[in-house]
Amino acid sequence: MDFTFAEASVRKTARLVHDLSRDLKLLQSVGHPAVESMIEAPLVEDWVLGYRLEPALIGTVVGHPLLADGPVTTSGIFYMDPSAGFARTLSRYYRLGRRKS
Repeated sequence: MDFTFAEASVRKTARLVHDLSRDLKLLQSVGHPAVESMIEAPLVEDWVLGYRLEPALIGTVVGHPLLADGPVTTSGIFYMDPSAGFARTLSRYYRLGRRKS
């Protein structure tokens, strides 16, 4: 595998990191995501903080644009504010529903 922009996976990762950077800058400046981002964000129910090689959410997802509703382990978490009800992973925002006890 070639790790240059000739490789589709490298271009995808660059786009995801760019989007993540944009969202983290917004969170730093205003303290919360844009309303539009949260309207489109899938909901994770019965979630716990799990680990891959990085922190991730493990739970039941509802409304994900690429995955069927059901069990999920998200991509790595880059920002999470449970009291505000959201997390930002490498690929997208997630709304946090009830936390698993």
